[in-house]
Amino acid sequence: MTHIRYFMNRQLHNKVLEPHSDNKLFEIIQAQYPMSYACGLMVREMLKKDYQMQIDNDEMVYLIIHIERVVSEMKTE
Repeated sequence: MTHIRYFMNRQLHNKVLEPHSDNKLFEIIQAQYPMSYACGLMVREMLKKDYQMQIDNDEMVYLIIHIERVVSEMKTE
């Protein structure tokens, strides 16, 4: 949850990660974690619609990884 809090903090304060022009990591994460990717897309759309926040692919990579981590931890409990 701490990482997701940092993600939201960056969004609320308009801080962006150092951009990476290479989308390969995004594509790998998207393929590796399709359910977390789908959840990330829903979060992205909600933030765009309700709060006019733009989430780039670099932020999506972090968001998807953290969603996957939370889901994985819940499965092992």
